[in-house]
Amino acid sequence: MQCNKCGKELEENSKFCDSCGEKVTLEKTEVVEETVTEIPEPESVDEVTPEPVKKETVVPEPVKKEEPVVQEAKPKVVVEPKKNKDVSLTKPIGIFGFIWLFILMAIPLVNVVMVIIWAFSKNVNTNKKNYAWAVIIIFLLMLAGSIFAFIQFSLNFTDIIDYITQFVDGLA
Repeated sequence: MQCNKCGKELEENSKFCDSCGEKVTLEKTEVVEETVTEIPEPESVDEVTPEPVKKETVVPEPVKKEEPVVQEAKPKVVVEPKKNKDVSLTKPIGIFGFIWLFILMAIPLVNVVMVIIWAFSKNVNTNKKNYAWAVIIIFLLMLAGSIFAFIQFSLNFTDIIDYITQFVDGLA
């Protein structure tokens, strides 16, 4: 069997050409016997005997319309989050909970200890844990800014002292 478009040899039962992608239409060859009687000119009236003649005709097979391939829908896998044993770990903090949190954070040294406990403990409300991590990140950013400012001031401190001494010497 060959492709009608590019002429490449195709495998049996191919629906598309591997080379050009053309849809393969099958032509079915059927041998249809038709009896055709030829009446030859008789030499005598007694010799008239019809002979059957076989003719081979090609009858094209009707092209079947292929229905589009419908892929089966894969079932959706629903992954349920792990349920905490204690609901209070995911319960939102209320207004009074936040007020208590801010009062606790105003007490020196207690605030540092509580932030460390909340940030690194496993049995702490998720909101408190996120708040503690935010406080740690802000603290680290402020520490880095303070170190940068200290370095800048210490590098320029000698220049400031020289300027002041020149100014005072100019007044005297």
